[in-house]
Amino acid sequence: MRSAITICLVPEARSGPFVFHSGLEQGCEQAARLGFDAVEVFPRSAAEVDLQQLRQLLDKFNLKLAAVGTGAGWLTHQLSLTATDPAVAARAQEFIKQIIELAGEFVAPAIIVSMQGRIPNPEKSESLMAQLTRAI
Repeated sequence: MRSAITICLVPEARSGPFVFHSGLEQGCEQAARLGFDAVEVFPRSAAEVDLQQLRQLLDKFNLKLAAVGTGAGWLTHQLSLTATDPAVAARAQEFIKQIIELAGEFVAPAIIVSMQGRIPNPEKSESLMAQLTRAI
């Protein structure tokens, strides 16, 4: 069985359910020391992840990339795929696209949960679900 643990690179999420908050290198070192096979990376954006550094750290500590989270898109930028403002929804799609491309470099999935958005008004649920379907 494979096991993974999350490395959070988002300062705003320090109180969240993430395990390591001390940066990529220290997180990878701790994960390897504790016997994990992989790490999930939760970045502020894809642009803030140094691909070469991540690749070197995964190799150095014999780890895989289990997944890359997109939740910072919502947490730090208030982006969601079901935003009623088309410009915000478009930025959310671009944010997710960049995370998917980052994860794809390591043949890892992207986690798209909070980026789906919320349905604040039940009367809009059908149209927002249709918007979400089109976005993905």
